[in-house]
Amino acid sequence: DVIISSHALHHASYLKGTVKDIINQLKRKGKFAVCELEYESPEKIKAKGNKLMHNDLFPVDFVKLLQNCCFINVK
Repeated sequence: DVIISSHALHHASYLKGTVKDIINQLKRKGKFAVCELEYESPEKIKAKGNKLMHNDLFPVDFVKLLQNCCFINVK
């Protein structure tokens, strides 16, 4: 059982809840593959003239969130 999220989670307004919903869809020992955008600081986004519409977690914080939601072997 595998769920793939490709360039989507940074749009989630409540990331932890979204991840928990994904967990509920996985079968035991299922895998959750995430492909996300490269992190850009809010300052860099603003410098490009873009709006801050996305979840601005640092990658290390995102890994911690996944681990806190019971995922193991997060790489």
